[in-house]
Amino acid sequence: MDRRHVICFSVVSIWEMAIKASLGREDFHVNPPALRLGLLEQGLLELPIQVSHVLAVYHLPGFTAIPSIACWWPRPPWSG
Repeated sequence: MDRRHVICFSVVSIWEMAIKASLGREDFHVNPPALRLGLLEQGLLELPIQVSHVLAVYHLPGFTAIPSIACWWPRPPWSG
């Protein structure tokens, strides 16, 4: 892995999966706690949501889905 970058996953993605899993959909087989643990064990950084993130969405053009739960991000100074 390129040490200049870190792979992040959004808390919002896990949140949305937890909602879908709680609805008992037969076509949705994800264990959100296990997924989160697996992502953390693989070294992905949990990207928390802040009010500034929520408000930034207000200014985006309309969209209905983000294709991936992970993104490349420049390595933050606190991540080692």
